[in-house]
Amino acid sequence: MARLTSISLLDSGRYYSTKPTVVVDPPAFDSSRFTLAMIDSQEYKFGCGALNLDSDDTVLIGTLDSNYQAAYRHNMMSMWINLDSVIPSTIVWGQNYRIFVDSGGHLGLSWVADSAGSMLGVISTWWDSSNAITQNNWHFIKIEVSQNQLRFGVDSAHTPSGNYFNAGHTMYLGQGNFWDSGATINLGHDSDNASPLGTIFPHSVTSNPVSSYKGINGTIDNFNFTSSPSDSQRFMDIWSNWVPDSAEDYYRNTTPVFEENWDYRTAKINAQLDSVNNVIRAITIIDSGCGYDSAPEINFIGGNNIIDSAYAIGDNISQTLANTTMRGEVARYQLDSNGDSNRHLYLIHSGADDGKFHNFIVDTAVINTTNNSVSGLFVKSVAEINNLSNNEQNEDFTTTSDDFLDFSENNPFGDAENN
Repeated sequence: MARLTSISLLDSGRYYSTKPTVVVDPPAFDSSRFTLAMIDSQEYKFGCGALNLDSDDTVLIGTLDSNYQAAYRHNMMSMWINLDSVIPSTIVWGQNYRIFVDSGGHLGLSWVADSAGSMLGVISTWWDSSNAITQNNWHFIKIEVSQNQLRFGVDSAHTPSGNYFNAGHTMYLGQGNFWDSGATINLGHDSDNASPLGTIFPHSVTSNPVSSYKGINGTIDNFNFTSSPSDSQRFMDIWSNWVPDSAEDYYRNTTPVFEENWDYRTAKINAQLDSVNNVIRAITIIDSGCGYDSAPEINFIGGNNIIDSAYAIGDNISQTLANTTMRGEVARYQLDSNGDSNRHLYLIHSGADDGKFHNFIVDTAVINTTNNSVSGLFVKSVAEINNLSNNEQNEDFTTTSDDFLDFSENNPFGDAENN
């Protein structure tokens, strides 16, 4: 994804009395999942933007393919998170799992137990009781799951500090776990209460459920979901303690299944006005934006409001030349046949103030003096239309003269007596 690094002014335009607003199209993004207004271009961990969530916001990351076999895979989900407030709220959820934070900043994971086992439909919950997320600070969180085993990570620490937590058969869902074929990964609010409702740390004999499926209030950046076949490298401390130092620093050096960085920001351009000639003198980039994969469309809005292009039949017009002024009367005024912004102005009784022969010139305005206008349309071309020959009568006169003039005489126009 690129930034807007240079811009050229190809046409300075005309008729600008005030500086126009320059509107730049935003970079292309998937507007079906989030809006540009949800991108925080001030508070981010890497790149130039992050996803800002309110408690009612939901953003779909993706859906695992139908041929995805989680039972034989080692899965890792990670992200950078910065909470505006630390209250019980949902971070990530799917139909069979929910990752949340409690009022103490502890991460929790709730999941539906093995549908084929003895704990049919039971919701299990596990917390990271050793580490906590604090308000208004960036923290890196990570969840590693491999079959019936898991680890939590907050920043460079992981829990359990030993090997991993063994959830037994309760982690299984048929042939896989909660990140199995067809599973969705969603950030924020679970508006339909589809995910399992967990309990708040510390766990007590009496269930103490998290009271809300609301999402977090805060910012998420550099989201990754990585998957690989289960092997001897799973739950290695080097990766359980891993914290990326850039958006391209990947867990186990493996390309993620899902990766989101939300590096989208609209570029900003400023126009400089030449108030003497009423044109745009220059344009400069004041914010190069980010996330562009092609050159954006740029529009100039307003500013050119001094033009008075009202002309009516019978109006008098003038055009100032170097040493005199051309004048004329409007006989006709119409749009160009192409339907664009060009106009055709037909003039009669035209001439110059100095009495000499001159013609109208291009690139100079024609002013409506009848309306006392101060500006007008600029001339692009000049043509003289001579329709006098359409009414010529010389053929009729020639035929008639042959009837009464005898050109065999010495002087057919003189006295007949002398012939």
